[in-house]
Formats: sequence, structure tokens, C-alpha cells
Amino acid sequence: MTIFHYFPMKTRIPTDKKIYIFAGAMLVVCAGLLLFFVQPYMTKISTLTTELYDARVQLASAKKQRENLVVLNQDFRSIENRISAFDSVIIPSEKSLEFVSSLEEIANASSVTQDLSLSPLTDSAEVQEVPLAITLTGTINQVIQYLSRLESSPYYVSPLSMVIFPIADEIVQMDIQTKTYWIEKVL
Repeated sequence: MTIFHYFPMKTRIPTDKKIYIFAGAMLVVCAGLLLFFVQPYMTKISTLTTELYDARVQLASAKKQRENLVVLNQDFRSIENRISAFDSVIIPSEKSLEFVSSLEEIANASSVTQDLSLSPLTDSAEVQEVPLAITLTGTINQVIQYLSRLESSPYYVSPLSMVIFPIADEIVQMDIQTKTYWIEKVL
């Protein structure tokens, strides 16, 4: 007996078994390809897709913030140009004597007597709304002149209520409740 007797050279495998062996080998190769090549790349693609989506969201957010900043900057410039108009509305507390003197000059020019009652200011750097009560006594024409001059004065006095009643033949008294805006420190 020779060695070839133990290992025959030609062993015939039936065709149906060849098909099963070939199909099994192909299945193992395909499973290996899926497991070692396709699956890692699919995981990486999924991760990159998520990162790309997050980057797009951040980019859209940054773009929206930039657009908002541009609009805010434009709004600020337009407001900044008009802010000087508020300087005449808000009265600095150190100009309170000048404000009262101005009201007295208006009363003298209109020939009316006036009584003022200005509420005290608080120690605050913020703008304060301070009530001012004005009582005028004179003829109806003198009171109207006073109101006209008060309206054209450089100070902003916002009337809340006006009550007029006669006290003599042609003499009337007018009680005016107003509000003024003051600031402790100049902005």
C-alpha cells in the first residue's frame, strides 16, 4: 500500500454537494464582507451624516444670529440718530430750578398766578416719572396763553387732566395734573 491509497487523487464530489459547498462558501465570504467592510463603513456614514446635520443646524443658527445682529445694528443706528430728541423730554435733576423758573416766566408772560406742586425725586439713576400739579388763576384767555406757551416750551410736560371752573366774573381757576420725566444723573 502506498500513500496514494490513503489519499486518493480523484475523489468525486456529487454535483448537488458542490452547489451546497459553493453556496456556503459564498455565504461565508458575503457575511465576512458585510461584517468587516460594509458594516463599519455604514456606521461611519451614519456618524458623518449626524455630524453633517449638526453642522448644518449650527450653521443655520449662526446665519440667523448674524442676520439678527445686522438688523439689530441697523435698528440701533436709527434709534441712536433719534435719541437726541429725548434729551429735551428728560429733565436732569440739576436743572430743576431752571425748569421751575421757566414755568414762572411763562406765568408772568401770560399774566396768570400759578401754584406748583412737584413731587420729590428719588435717588435713582433711572428715568423717573414725576407728577406735577399746576393751579392757574386768571382770565380764560390768560390761561389759554399759558397753556400755549407751556406747550411750546423746551420742556416736556404731559397733561393728564385739566379741570377749569369760574371763581369770579371773568376769573377762572384751572387745576392741571401732569407728569414730567426726570433723571438724577445725565445719561
